[in-house]
Amino acid sequence: MKKHQLTHSGQFSYACDVCNKTFNYRSNLKKHLLLHSGQHPFVCDVCNKTFNYKSSLKQHQLVHSA
Repeated sequence: MKKHQLTHSGQFSYACDVCNKTFNYRSNLKKHLLLHSGQHPFVCDVCNKTFNYKSSLKQHQLVHSA
């Protein structure tokens, strides 16, 4: 519950060293840093297209299931 309350507190304890965008969770900062790193760790097992975010891969996979 305490962790969830950070969402509503307006407290952003983690900042990106590249663009200064702030985040309330360290995990969100880590995901954001993929944008600056150029890494694409999520790969479609059908067409081998790569993505920065798992959510982007999931959205892409809908193309193959249609």
